[in-house]
Amino acid sequence: MSVSRIKRWTTAYVALKKYRKEHPGEWPGVDYIAPNGLRLGMWCHNQRAFRRRRALVLDRARKLESIGFPWRGNVLAAAWAKTFDAFKLFRQEQGHCRPSEDYVASGVKLQQWCHRQREMKKNGTLSRDRLTKLESIGFDWEPYGEAWARGFEALKRFRVANAGKWPRVIDVAPDGFKLGSWCHKQRKLNKWGILPKDRKRKLDAIGFEWEPEEALWRRGFEAFKSFRKLHPDGWPSHNYLTSEGLRLGSWCNNKRTNIKRGVLGKDHLTQLKKIGFE
Repeated sequence: MSVSRIKRWTTAYVALKKYRKEHPGEWPGVDYIAPNGLRLGMWCHNQRAFRRRRALVLDRARKLESIGFPWRGNVLAAAWAKTFDAFKLFRQEQGHCRPSEDYVASGVKLQQWCHRQREMKKNGTLSRDRLTKLESIGFDWEPYGEAWARGFEALKRFRVANAGKWPRVIDVAPDGFKLGSWCHKQRKLNKWGILPKDRKRKLDAIGFEWEPEEALWRRGFEAFKSFRKLHPDGWPSHNYLTSEGLRLGSWCNNKRTNIKRGVLGKDHLTQLKKIGFE
């Protein structure tokens, strides 16, 4: 390989690193031309073509990979553009930027796609070109801020009025806000790992129950142990209520039914056996 070719490759590689430094999260499009006249976008395209043909020198491939070079750059860019067009159409037809959880367009769940764009903007990895395109159609970077704040305040009021309780899925706030569904959604988003950290911190601060079924089990189990200490030879009647309003008799009957059906978790069954549950 001639010295001139090595020099040209190195010059382009240095230009690419400079481009990345000036444009965090962005890679040159195929038509991009650097200020010095270098067709940097086409150079990147050629590196991908060489690699596909197994004609790219290993050392060069490693250098490109060391800076996170996307080998499928054109394919990924085309996929993003296709989804963007689908979202743009959704925006025009619906008049908002909040696709439902199960809304699919071009084979992509738009809600999750939108979430990724927002997260990339927050951490500075969304390219300027994509940011400009999204803002050109009025993309809402905080679409759920107001609704989330409303849900959080409704939850705090519920907790004040119902000490020791959390909304059931069917519970609705006095103003008609579907508080139970809102809580259920926060748990799902947290499970998927896409609940914003600041929102999780706020919910954690008020002791939010991320696993209500497990929390209900713990309350029932502790209440049953306390009952047995006071009544070593007795069992709670069907209508027995604890001081916290827990129907302990019904809780016990439910566990017996689950044991018969073989659907009670092994850990829970072991805990009940240890305290002589019948």
